[in-house]
Amino acid sequence: MSATGFLVLLIVSIAILMVLIMKVKLHPTFALFLSALFMGLVLGRFEAEGFGFTDILTTITGGFGGTLGSMGIPIMLGAILAMGVQDTGAAKAIANSFIKLFRGKNDPSERVAAFLAVLELVKDKRLRVDGDGEDCEIKLTNGGE
Repeated sequence: MSATGFLVLLIVSIAILMVLIMKVKLHPTFALFLSALFMGLVLGRFEAEGFGFTDILTTITGGFGGTLGSMGIPIMLGAILAMGVQDTGAAKAIANSFIKLFRGKNDPSERVAAFLAVLELVKDKRLRVDGDGEDCEIKLTNGGE
């Protein structure tokens, strides 16, 4: 395959990736896998020696494994957790809580500093975040209680 043909195929694969994510609403990881599979299948047809479906899967999994290494599973679990937070409405409740927290603070650096301070306190378990339901009020309490 020529360099021009490869670039056209790459652009088509990226377009497929974008459509799968934005229009079909497919999870980005699965959309990336499908677009990589499409590109591998098309490249396999145009290569002189050609390569089969199992060769393509081996190449894709090797690429994903080489790129993500041991971080693949935590990234996938984090993405699943984030989708759960979004679907339950917890993300909206957290955002509304921070809007109330930052009301009156016009300087962006104050907002960033307060947000990072709250995150650090929650991480160190010195501050606890509580709330129920989609439009609930988030309560920040002492982590030792």
